[in-house]
Formats: sequence, C-alpha cells, structure tokens
Amino acid sequence: MFAIESDKTFEVTQQVGLSYIGSGNRCGHDPQNPAWHKFKQPAKKNKLPLVVQKLIDGIRSYYYAPYEVMPTLAGLSGSVNKDGKLRKPRTDGCEPSVLIMQAIFQFTEFASLRVGTPLSNGDFINRYCDEIAVVSGLVTDASTSDNIIPSQRFWRGWEKLKKSGAFTVHKIYRVIEGEFETKADGSKAPKMRASTAIKTLNPDFLVATKLITYAQLQSLRDFCSDKLTKLKQRFARKNPEEVDARQALNRLKMRQVLGGSAKSAVNKINKTAPKSYFPPAHSAELKRQYGQELAAYAKQLSVDNPDKKPSWIREQARSKYNSFEVWVKSKVQL
Repeated sequence: MFAIESDKTFEVTQQVGLSYIGSGNRCGHDPQNPAWHKFKQPAKKNKLPLVVQKLIDGIRSYYYAPYEVMPTLAGLSGSVNKDGKLRKPRTDGCEPSVLIMQAIFQFTEFASLRVGTPLSNGDFINRYCDEIAVVSGLVTDASTSDNIIPSQRFWRGWEKLKKSGAFTVHKIYRVIEGEFETKADGSKAPKMRASTAIKTLNPDFLVATKLITYAQLQSLRDFCSDKLTKLKQRFARKNPEEVDARQALNRLKMRQVLGGSAKSAVNKINKTAPKSYFPPAHSAELKRQYGQELAAYAKQLSVDNPDKKPSWIREQARSKYNSFEVWVKSKVQL
C-alpha cells in the first residue's frame, strides 16, 4: 500500500486435490469449509498497519453473518423468505466476495483509497482485475503466469461488490499517437485505448462493516498520507531535475487542454469538439490533482477549526478553490 518501486508479478498457484461436490452448482465449494486458503497474501517489504490487517482478517465474518458485516451486499438480491425476512445469501456466493475484498484491502493505498501502489516519483500503479483475481485465488485452471484468466466466480463477485457500493470503477483512456478514427458524422478523432481502470474504495462501505470507525479510518489515511509525503520529499531531494520537469510538463498540458499557446490535438482534428473538452488522458490527472488540493485544504480547515460543522468546512474549501476550470486556469497562470 506504500511506495514499492517494483511492480511484482504474482505467480498463479493452483490447488490440487479432491473437489467437494456437495454444493448445488458443483463448483467445489464446501459450505462447512470455506476456501480461505485461496487468498494468497503477497509478501510486503514492510508489514501492513494493524488496522489494515484487521480488515483483511475480519472481512471473513461476512461469510457467517452477511447482514451484519456487508448489509448492502447481502441484501442485493432483495429475496425474502416465506416469513417475510430477508433471505441469507448462499455461502458459495459469500466466499468469493470475501476473497476479493481481502485482495482489494491488500492492494489499497489508503491515503487516497485507490486500489494500487503509489511510487515515490509521483506515479501510481493501478491494479488490474487479473492481479486481484490471482491474489484472491479466483482464476481458471487454464491460467498461467503470462495469461491470467479470472474465473466466472470472480466476475460475478466483482459485479455484486461494485453494485453494493464497496468501490467505484472509473475507466480511463489514453490517446494513441498518430492513429485516428472516422466518426459517424465524417469527422476524425484520435483513437483511444483503455488503460487500467481506477478503482476507489468507498469509506462508508468500510465503516458499515463494523471493522473500522470513521476516526480510525481517518487516522489510517493520515498516517499513509504522511508516509507517502515523506517518500516523495526524499525522492525530490535526490532527483530535483525530474521533479521540476514533471511540474513543468503538467503546466504545459494544462495550457494545451485550455487551448492556449498549443491547442489540443483533439480540437485541431475535430473542429466540432467543444472548447471545454478535456482530452481524457489529461483530464483524469488534472482532476486528481484538484481533488487532492481541495481535500488537503479542507483537512487543514477542520484541524484549525474543530468547532465548525462539516458543511462550513466544505463551503470554505469550495469558496477558495471555486470550480475545476477556474483552478486549472489559475495553475496555468503561475
């Protein structure tokens, strides 16, 4: 969850043995013996904070008490018994949900609640679903270390967790330089290619599990943020040229997307594109920076003004930072 300079590849480990065939769908699930061994917790250079390990271990309680631990997931189907009470989810569905959440907790960078690994140079490695599937042990028998194929149990569990509000998924795309496609109206636009989707944990979902409080979560996020800041500062001291070059490049991109001295390639090619259009490859990064600055300012306000209500904090923060577009323009003028 902290800066790890190498992006490790996890080997697929297959369990060999007799499959339990007593379950209704013959998937090998034994209701009396959930397959917790499938979760392959990767070794870390530093130990995870105790509260994170508590989340990883404690989420297993969903298998035994689904409505008490993840109520929005447990009640997703809306099924009820004849007595009118909500029907308990099948254990063969609870098992993959637990394994997936364990893997997500393992990969989450809690300062931002994004699923991935931050690097000291400011980059961020968003984790692919196949990596999450490997750690959760939900891959097909045909998977190899070079060709990971998440199982259908993984995808069913993933979609249910997403619908229950456990996390959000934001797909991002990048421009393929030099390649274009013709739109329905005859105009041309750069080809786009999907990159690793941004996955972000929902803090309310975490607290609803009763495994962590808002105060504990905020303390964890502050701890992770401080540690990451120190790593970035250490990198900046050792690599001032690279840090300054990144800052300069970000300002150039801001000017480009605003149609300043260097108009965006999209607007040059597609004359019908609105002036406020932001190329996806740049827009996501700029919005991330905007959100980080806004959150940091709001956090400082709450520390300096402990007697003020959250609504006042939000109003003051929004008053200072105004809209995203105004913030970008102010950065360009620096």
